[in-house]
Formats: sequence, C-alpha cells, structure tokens
Amino acid sequence: MRSFSSYLIRRNQTYYLKVTVPKAVQHLTARREVVKSLGTDSLSESRDKVMGKLPLIKRLKAMSPRNTTTQVLQELFDELTDFDNIALHGRYQYEPDTGAVDPYLAAHIGQLGAIEGLMEGGAARSTDDDFWFTDVRPDYSNKKQHMLFEELYAFLLDMRIKKMTTGTHREQLREGRRLLQEMLEEVNEAKPAYLLSQAWGKFYAANQEKWVKGKSAGDAQKVLSDWNGDFKWMMLRLSDIPVTDVTSKMVKNMLGFYESRPDTRFTCEKTGSAYKRMPIEDVYTLIVDGDIPEEHEIGGNTLMRFHMALKDFFEWLVEEDEDSGIATNPALGFRFKFKESDIRTKFTNEEIRKFEAFALEQREPWKKWVILLAIYTGARLGDIKKIMSHDAKAELLEDSGVKYYRIKYGKTKAAIRNIPIPKKLLDYGILDALKKPMFTSHVSNYFPRWREKIGIPDTDINDRNRTFHSFRHSFKSQAAITIKDQRTEDTLMGHEPKGSAGDKVYLTYDISVLKEAIDKVHYE
Repeated sequence: MRSFSSYLIRRNQTYYLKVTVPKAVQHLTARREVVKSLGTDSLSESRDKVMGKLPLIKRLKAMSPRNTTTQVLQELFDELTDFDNIALHGRYQYEPDTGAVDPYLAAHIGQLGAIEGLMEGGAARSTDDDFWFTDVRPDYSNKKQHMLFEELYAFLLDMRIKKMTTGTHREQLREGRRLLQEMLEEVNEAKPAYLLSQAWGKFYAANQEKWVKGKSAGDAQKVLSDWNGDFKWMMLRLSDIPVTDVTSKMVKNMLGFYESRPDTRFTCEKTGSAYKRMPIEDVYTLIVDGDIPEEHEIGGNTLMRFHMALKDFFEWLVEEDEDSGIATNPALGFRFKFKESDIRTKFTNEEIRKFEAFALEQREPWKKWVILLAIYTGARLGDIKKIMSHDAKAELLEDSGVKYYRIKYGKTKAAIRNIPIPKKLLDYGILDALKKPMFTSHVSNYFPRWREKIGIPDTDINDRNRTFHSFRHSFKSQAAITIKDQRTEDTLMGHEPKGSAGDKVYLTYDISVLKEAIDKVHYE
C-alpha cells in the first residue's frame, strides 16, 4: 500500500483525494480515477481524512473482474468520496468496520480513534514525550521543505500507529528526529519553487494591454475572460505545481482529457443548468465522471484555441520570464490529433452489422440496448439515455396500435418528436427489457473500446472521425435510400425541414406513417 500522502493532490489552494482505478476493473466503469475535494487547504487535515479511507482504497486496489461488478464499484466510489462523517475539527472519526477491512486492521482500527496530536500543520504535542510533532509550519511554495515536512509528518504518524499496534516504535524515533533536523536546516537553503499561479500572474500583467488594444469594452472583457478561463482549466488539471515540473506529456494528456469539455451553448442534462452558468469546478467534475454527452462536447477548433493559449503562455515563460527556469516549451514537441466534430462520418453497413452482433453478445443489458437503439432509431445519445432511464422527457406511448417514444425536450424545436419503436427492436424484446429503468454508464468513454474490440478503425478512408454519433449518420444515410422522402426522414431524425422559409413548416405525421418509414431502414 502506498503512503496515504500519495493519494493527495493540491489545486487552487485546496486538497483533493485522487485514486487511480486498477486497470483490471476499468472495463466495468468509465472512471479512470476517483477525484474528490477535501474542502480544506490544510495538509494535516487532508491527511487525516484520507487516512480514514485507506481500508476502502485497499479494497479497490485488490479488486478483480472475478470478485466485483459495476454496481459494487459504484457503491465503493460513493463510500470513498463520502466525507460527511468527518468531524468539524477535521480529524476522521475512526470506527470499527470489520466487514470492510482485513483481519489485521480490523483488530486495531478501533484504537486508531485514540490517536491525538494530529492538528493543523502538525502543531501539537503528545502526552508521551516519545511522540511529538513539530510546530514549524512549512513554506508550501518551498518545494523541498514541503516534501520534507510531508515525509516527517507521515513518519511520525506511522510511529504512533506502530506504538499502538505492535510496540515496535522506539528504535525508529531517531530517524524521525533526523528528518526534523534536516527540514529545519534546509528551510532557507532551497529556492522556493516558481509556481504556475505566479508565472500566470506575470504573464497576464505583461500581456493584457496588448490583448485588449483597439477592442470595445465588451470585446475586451470577453478576451480577458477567455484567458482567465484557460488558466483555470489548466490549473484544475495540473494543479499549482512548479513551472519546471510541467512536461509535454502532461500537456498532451490534458488536451486529451479536455476533449470532453462541454460547449457552453448547451444545458447540462444532469443539473438542468447551462454549462456557462455553472462553476468551472462543477463542470470539471462532470468531465471526470464522464457525464458530458458526446453531442455537448467542444469541437476541435475550441480545443486548438486552448492549446494555442498554452503555447503562448509557456513560450513567453521561455523567452521573457527569467524566473521560470525552463528552456523549452512543454506545449510543443508532440503530436495531437484534434477531432473534427463537424465532419464525423457514418459506418459502412458491414460495420453496423458487426456492432449489432457485438451488442447481442453483451451480458450487461445497457450496453446491448444503447447500441441497438442507436442503430435502428438514429436518435442522439442524449435521447437514447432518456428512453432507457424512463426520463420524463421521453415518454412511452401508444396510438393506433403503434408504440412510440415521445421526446419532449430537444436542442431545437424539430428535436421534439415521436420515435416509433422499429419492428427489429420489438423482435429483440425491447419492451420487456425496458420495463424497468436502465441507466447507461458513460457511453462516450466506453465506445472507443467497443469499436477497437470489433476491429473498426476510428476514421474512414478520408480520415473523418467515427464516434458514437456516427450511428446517427449511418441511420440517416440508410433512411435516404429506403424511405426516399426528405420530410419524413427529417421528422424521424429531429432535423429542421430543408427548403425555403415557406417550406419550413413542422408537419405532424400520423404515427403509422412514421412507423412504416422507420421499419424500412435496414443495413443489408
């Protein structure tokens, strides 16, 4: 088990719990990591909180596909990120939980509640002279001193536990005192680290006049807001680390992560709030949890602009800022393929048949039905999720013997429509399968794995991207061949009618007409 300090990260003066999900069970969940704010800037308080989660972290690290399920993982994630039982003073209230820990810990975890002296900044002394914590608070901008203090704190805490559990602590106290002495000797020797926040402050002050020159007040405000937004996104992902610690790999990984950033023009389906009105930290959490629908994601141009801002920032540090300590620009020196969301393409009929066969083999029902619904209705992923989860915005109705879903909410007027259930899905048993709500799990994150497993390339011969949304393009392509009526196709797809302004009327088709049309779509 790693030191509990290794599960802590610091962003914007706040500590977070961060635990990587084992690769062996990542296929059961879209999460690659568990991130949760600890709500404090105190290192010692954060350690106390995280220490109480070590048994859960140990359980997570020991999980394998043979002894867990998606539901069990989700329950563990919920428990791991629940800090409601943390006392107001910040110290975790350890309670026996023999069903959640191994026998050794179960024998002693009740005693851990008796540990005292774990106060702010380590500024406390035990009644036992053998155990004392320095009342020296480290300078957090001094990286070396900070690391030494962390090492000392963890060491002394470990000594307390060993004393309580095995009594094998005294021979190691000398090492703890050596660490303390080393820290005190080097307080003034190491040059404080030059942090990203400090560098950004200088960069912003030096360039803001140039950015807004010749612009109106409104445009100037937007430009400065965009730059500050870029900085916040960078800090959320990298945290306030020394400039010299930033690598090209970190920047590339950050670009990959932020491909799932939402376009601020959309409204978050989970919260009902517009993304642009939500705190950026809340939007970041949605990205981490995989809760951004693919159709809400930013396009390649927006991500390229963010990359350009990073390149300008680090290039200025290389050329103009003597304090930065870097000689090369970490936002350069790597290749990154920006998605072109406006030119996503369809799958071939053969590829669709492979996806259909793959769906029918799935043991987890939600994987089966999310693919089949996409193939045979051409609906957007957001609409499919509403249908499967029994969302009030997608109601199952029947008229003239035709069962259909009424989509009551969409990003356009035309998106509010009726989708008849195709005969193919009825034959597969969709009505029985969806008698109870079925919740999908981060489809946009799972889809690349499904596509790769089937052996379907991520681009076509023209280098155009194939994503989950490509099912919709495929349906539209086949509908044009089989239905042969543009307005009927547009009605099924939820597209605005084509043609002149006089032709753009939203026709109400009889549900039986739509049912006959949707049943014609096939991939033979």
